[in-house]
Amino acid sequence: MRLVARVRPEWNQAYIFGTIQLQHIPNRMPIIFLIDTGCSETTLLPDDVIRLSIDWQNLPEKDQDVMTASGMIRSRVLRDVDVFLPAEVGVVDSTSMEYQIHYDNIDIMPPRSERLNSDPEHPRDCFSLLGMDVLINFKKWRWESDKLILDEIGW
Repeated sequence: MRLVARVRPEWNQAYIFGTIQLQHIPNRMPIIFLIDTGCSETTLLPDDVIRLSIDWQNLPEKDQDVMTASGMIRSRVLRDVDVFLPAEVGVVDSTSMEYQIHYDNIDIMPPRSERLNSDPEHPRDCFSLLGMDVLINFKKWRWESDKLILDEIGW
């Protein structure tokens, strides 16, 4: 199985479109994850926390602060989350499927006060992070034009 991430030159970063299923939302919601090898655990960032209407104030805090690009922050924990990413199988003829990841707990970065009044339908290009907890399962990585191909163990 392989994930195919896209690369936008202006970001100089690979990203993948997926969907996310939360307990409080009956339908899957679209989400964009940046491929982030510097992120230990997949994390939902503030724009997605707002867009997904996550009641972050009532979520438990993690025991330790986390170092981010914006400095130290205390993340929160969201329980029972499923992430679905588009995947391909097959060596010659690729077949589309979904790669499902279930999280008993997923980290979220709470929004800062200035973001609380932002329009959740128009985020500021601040996407959630697909971390090494998922990426470690894909042992072979290769660049093809505007794509990053991640092959799972055994390919």
